[in-house]
Amino acid sequence: IQIGSNKVSQSDIVSMRLELNSFIPTMTVEISDGSNKFSDLEYPLDGTVVSLYLRPMPIDEYRPLRIDFDIINISSIPGQPGEGPPNTFNFDCVMKVPLLYADVMQGFANGNSYDHLIECAEGLGLGFASNEDGTDDLMPRVCAQQSRDEFINLTTVAAYKDDESFFTSYIDPHYYLCMVNINKQF
Repeated sequence: IQIGSNKVSQSDIVSMRLELNSFIPTMTVEISDGSNKFSDLEYPLDGTVVSLYLRPMPIDEYRPLRIDFDIINISSIPGQPGEGPPNTFNFDCVMKVPLLYADVMQGFANGNSYDHLIECAEGLGLGFASNEDGTDDLMPRVCAQQSRDEFINLTTVAAYKDDESFFTSYIDPHYYLCMVNINKQF
């Protein structure tokens, strides 16, 4: 884990939890600051990026995870001066996807929800993955003064392939917007 320009040693990480069960990955990390890096000049400010790298085992079979996070919340527990425990910092973070939460005004030409989600993913700098090759819901769409995450969720809920299909979408830890036909998985 690296917070800004500070590489956090493994011995200073009290706990780390990576959540992949919602629309976008989140992370909570607790750090023991024995060297007082965060108490002085290098305290994380607004816009500081938390970088996570997880090396898989075995490395030749799995892809490593490399994710940048925005800090949502920082809380601290002051340590005891002298021989007591050091300061402890808790960071709540969300995957950094620029412009995901910004309100935008964008029109999408006559196409289906599958094509519109691909276009939205490209605009966010994300890849796109799906277990479908299209949907049967041709219409123009407008993202009118709403965030891209709202637009993606509303488009996914309204996506239509056939009477047996229903969809969900999420951003995976490899920076892909995934649109999944849940019924196909059953």
